[in-house]
Amino acid sequence: MKKILAMILALLMIATMVSLSACGDDDENPDNDDNEYEYPADSKDTADDSDEDEDTDDEDEDTEKREELEETDWIKKSDNVCVGVTGVVLREGPGVDYDVVKSLKAGDKLKRTGTNGRWNKVTVDGDTYYVSASYTTSETDDFVFEEYEEDEQVLLNVKEECTINLRSTPFYSDSDAEANLLFSGFGPTETDEDGEALKLIAKSKSGNWYKVSFTGTWGSKTYENQICYLKNIKSVVDVVDGLSASSNGNDVVFG
Repeated sequence: MKKILAMILALLMIATMVSLSACGDDDENPDNDDNEYEYPADSKDTADDSDEDEDTDDEDEDTEKREELEETDWIKKSDNVCVGVTGVVLREGPGVDYDVVKSLKAGDKLKRTGTNGRWNKVTVDGDTYYVSASYTTSETDDFVFEEYEEDEQVLLNVKEECTINLRSTPFYSDSDAEANLLFSGFGPTETDEDGEALKLIAKSKSGNWYKVSFTGTWGSKTYENQICYLKNIKSVVDVVDGLSASSNGNDVVFG
């Protein structure tokens, strides 16, 4: 009898151990294991990757633009140019995406070593920089003026059939006719009755420009001896210093 009870207890113990072992196997190898689970992508990392790709594309595009500008056919030059408009900037490369070195003033003279039609390559203190060709001129003598003696400084009357443009510097740009425009469409003047005077005081060495002083009212402001520049006086006066009414100019407009 005791032997039978011992055998039964032994069998119960074996059955219990087998059952515990089976439970342990289920915990280590559950159904629906990790191989079927799709982890969500980390949106931040993905966005960063996308931004990096976009930044790389932008950098590549900027590089291509710079290379294109730098590889554009350059014509070698060995002359001087003058800055035509105050505020034109000197840049480290031939393009508006290059850093600004400094701002220039009208009349500043620069040593030019090359041009591609849009940009002038210039040398300043031994270093190479670039400046817009639209706002520079090789006519450096436009900025050198021969003053008239006081008794030769005649008053000018703008004739009824035309108006003139007066500029703050002796420079005209075909690509930007508004550049340095001071008085646009300056009409006929009465220099005797109202005290308004347009006096001719100097001529450029190139013969292209005349320096005048304006005294009078323009718009809401009153000026006294305001220095202005007029390109190639035409039909303003009949004869001044050998200048006839047949002279040609861009700043004279007929009505």
